[in-house]
Amino acid sequence: MAYYNICPYCKAYLDPGEKCDCREPAIKRMEFFENHLKVSKETGQIAFSWDADGAGGVESK
Repeated sequence: MAYYNICPYCKAYLDPGEKCDCREPAIKRMEFFENHLKVSKETGQIAFSWDADGAGGVESK
């Protein structure tokens, strides 16, 4: 009898102790937007924050 685990998200068969990385890109994308999107308290509008680290914008000199 084979011993394995199944990922609850992508249903991949994993070896004992192996961790699935299927959700890693989604988690990184969610963290990026949490760090770079800001909500205005006055208007409730969502704006991209270019001054945040890692935003990928061009630095002004």
